[in-house]
Amino acid sequence: MEGAVIPNADFFNFLVPWGEFLVGMGLLLGTFTTFAALMGVIMNFAFMFSGTTSTNPMMVILGMLILIAGYNAAKIGLDHWVIPYLRKATNLRSLKTAYDH
Repeated sequence: MEGAVIPNADFFNFLVPWGEFLVGMGLLLGTFTTFAALMGVIMNFAFMFSGTTSTNPMMVILGMLILIAGYNAAKIGLDHWVIPYLRKATNLRSLKTAYDH
């Protein structure tokens, strides 16, 4: 941390709030839900590894549950329309959603 984070504190002071905002908006709107949950879990692990312990362990567990349930998230969120559009626009079969039969 002394060699990378502390000298670039201004960059991380910009990056962390934007990351939290984008993860929150992704989860609230249901857009890229699984990716947003994964990034939230990664941020919480980074916070825990840096020495903070407040609610981060509980948030990691909740994030893992969202990741597990994220496969069905495409049924009710904006992913219902976004993922099929991206799949059609890019011809990727790897973006299959839960409601595709």
